[in-house]
This record gives sequence, C-alpha cells and structure tokens, in this order.
Amino acid sequence: MQDFVKELDSKGVKMMISNSDTLFIRNLYKNFNINTIKVKYYMPEHNKMSDELIITNY
Repeated sequence: MQDFVKELDSKGVKMMISNSDTLFIRNLYKNFNINTIKVKYYMPEHNKMSDELIITNY
C-alpha cells in the first residue's frame, strides 16, 4: 500500500487513508501529514476505544 500511496502523491493526487495507530504505521508514513482521532469500535462481545491515524498528503 505504501508504494501505491507514494505513486499517487508523486502524481499530485490528493489522498487520505486511515490506519491503526502503531509505531510501524507512523514510521511508514512519516513524510505525510498524520492526525490522530479517537474511535469507538462496536463489537458483539465488547466496545473498544482506540486511536486511529488519518494520513493525508494535503
């Protein structure tokens, strides 16, 4: 996915992706704008709050 994102960026395409907040993902997309949001996942057995990364090139 990282290669595809870099290709889009090099062509001037605006892009936004979301992913779990992990050090690996932060390092992978460190050259892009990264914002953190709180999300609540609703699962049959439990509800969970988690951090999600919004990654953009704009």
